[in-house]
Amino acid sequence: MSNKTGMVRLFELTGEKRGLILVSGLLSAISAILIMMPYASVYFILKELLVLKDFYSTLPMKKIM
Repeated sequence: MSNKTGMVRLFELTGEKRGLILVSGLLSAISAILIMMPYASVYFILKELLVLKDFYSTLPMKKIM
């Protein structure tokens, strides 16, 4: 019985399908990054809205209406 652990043991068990394990790991990493996209989008939208709020608050209201 071998005392190998971690990725070495995983690759030993997969045998000839080692490439599929690497591809699945890569796709999993891409998925983790893409899951954060809605949060980043909301952040940038709110950031832009807050900048515009500061801009419009410095203008006299009579000129806007």
